[in-house]
Amino acid sequence: MLLRYFWLQNQWRTQMRAEGEARYQALHARIRPHFLFNSLNSVAALIATKPVEAETMIEDLSDLFRASLGAHKRLAPLSAEVEIVNMYLRIEQVRLGDKLRVEWQLPADLTSIPIPPYRYSRWLRTR
Repeated sequence: MLLRYFWLQNQWRTQMRAEGEARYQALHARIRPHFLFNSLNSVAALIATKPVEAETMIEDLSDLFRASLGAHKRLAPLSAEVEIVNMYLRIEQVRLGDKLRVEWQLPADLTSIPIPPYRYSRWLRTR
């Protein structure tokens, strides 16, 4: 009986470690550290020369990570999803400058259509 108790306790500890590691890996996959570090370096470069743009970039980064880490299982209007993409694009615009050009062709009548939220973690990668 005592041996069974110790075996179960060991199994429980092993499972707890595995769950902790899985949570860490999931969070790591969502955050994409290279994107975060590149963005923070861009903010640091802007602070002295363009503080308003640096503040806007920090706000976009915060909102983008909030959307990425949030549990979005409900439908969202297309306009909300487009705004999330625009936040990402504004951050990347600072890094890439004139190399990044985006042209939206989105009919206004489609912006209120509810759609499943995209998994933002795919965007948070350094390319």
